[in-house]
Amino acid sequence: MGIVLASVGILLAWCTTSQSPRAHQVQDVMTWPHTESVIDKNFSVGAQSFSSYKINVPKGASGVKLSGQFGTSSSGDIEVYLLTDDAFVDWRNGFATRTFYDSGRVAEGKFEAELPRGAGAYYLIFSNKFSRRQAATVQASATLHYHLWWP
Repeated sequence: MGIVLASVGILLAWCTTSQSPRAHQVQDVMTWPHTESVIDKNFSVGAQSFSSYKINVPKGASGVKLSGQFGTSSSGDIEVYLLTDDAFVDWRNGFATRTFYDSGRVAEGKFEAELPRGAGAYYLIFSNKFSRRQAATVQASATLHYHLWWP
């Protein structure tokens, strides 16, 4: 009995701490799915401005994915980005940065972006910076999906 308990303890320790692909597969099977709404509303983005929504991924999260859709009913287009916390600061200051999602200038779109395992802060950004005069009315919904070891 002691050998079985020790083996289970070692297996659990390996599953929770290892970065190997096999351990990640075991983690994904032994977790509970969680879903959180990030945004589901209509809002206005002023000319030469942006709106952002912060997304917090909890510690221990695996299989992290953000999915959603957006559209603008105004005559203009919108740009949508998904950035890390640090990349958002760089982007806001006018620097090029790595994105998890970049829609380009479009009137509507759907997205599904995989995010790294574990805790992190991200920003979903709706940019109307290219428009000189016209605000954009945006309809958007986004949902965060992930798995945790506890329900």
